Formats: sequence, structure tokens, C-alpha cells
Amino acid sequence: MKKNVSADFELVKDLKKGDVLAFEKLFSKYSRKLLYFAKGYLESEEDAKGMVQDVFMKVWENRGNLKLDQSFNAYLFTIAFNFIRMYYRKKYREERRIKEYHYAAKDEYEIDSEIEYDNMVEIIDNAIEQLPEKRRLIFRLSRQEGLSNDEIANKLGISKKTVENQITHAIKFLRTKIQDKSIAIILLFYLFCF
Repeated sequence: MKKNVSADFELVKDLKKGDVLAFEKLFSKYSRKLLYFAKGYLESEEDAKGMVQDVFMKVWENRGNLKLDQSFNAYLFTIAFNFIRMYYRKKYREERRIKEYHYAAKDEYEIDSEIEYDNMVEIIDNAIEQLPEKRRLIFRLSRQEGLSNDEIANKLGISKKTVENQITHAIKFLRTKIQDKSIAIILLFYLFCF
């Protein structure tokens, strides 16, 4: 172990002076160990290799500040640990930003859809209001209250055939009033599902 520390001491001393060969020797000595460490924390080997490159780039950039009384191994792994922390902090922020965007977009879409639906229902209701009074009453009893044609006929004291004719005329009128396809879909739902 002492031999390793003294070998590192000489290499770090030379690296401090800008010796590229010393840098390459330290890279050869520690890069595989650092890569193994990084692969244990990062999601892909590519990310781990990139982090090793970043660590050694940082060592090269700060070579003049290296401390000869400090373990080079500990120094490298401290830098690596800090890079891993920054990686996850950045990743967390990006994921949070993406989630916030999706929630905002979803909320905006839902609000827009609700407003659009409410507008369509209002258009249909306005069209229903334009029906003659007796036809409107028969139509509402059929579609909103769910009464059968026989029940409507009995309730209003008219024939079943009159009820059927009034509903047919109401539907034709509503179809001509509502040309917008998206509103027509809601109208169809309204006409046949209630």
C-alpha cells in the first residue's frame, strides 16, 4: 500500500507541473476502477464512461491545486461522487419539469375539453328551446326523463303515433340546427343514450 501511495505521490507531483505522461499513467491506473464505481450508480455504461472522462478532465483542469499530502485515490472518488450527485440532481429536475409540463398540459386540455363540452351542450339546449312547446315537452319527456312513447302518450292524453311523429320532427329539426360535427356527436349521444 505504501508503494502505491509513493508511486501516486511522484505522479501527482509531476501532474501538478503539467506532465501529460503522469496524467496518462494516473488515468490508466484509476480509470477502470472509477468506471466500475460509476457503473454501480449510473443507469448506463455510456453515462459511466462519460463521468470518468469528466472526472479526469476536472483533475487536469485543477492539476495546479492538487495537494501532495492528500490521497489521490480519495480525491478522484470524491470528485466522482460529486458528479454522480449532480447527475441525479439534474435528472430529478428534468423529470420534475417534464411531469409539471404534462400535468399543466393535461389540466389545460381537460379544462378546454370541459369548456368545449359545456358550450356544445348549451348549443343543443338552445336548439331544443326553439322547438314548438308541445314538441319540446314530448322530446324532453322522452330524452331527459327517459319515458317510453306509451308513457308519454298516457301522460299527455295523446296517441302513441303522435308522440313518435313529434320526436321524429324534433330530431330532424335539431339535426338541421346543429351542423358542427363535434356537436352533432354529442347530440347523437343525447338523442339515443337517454
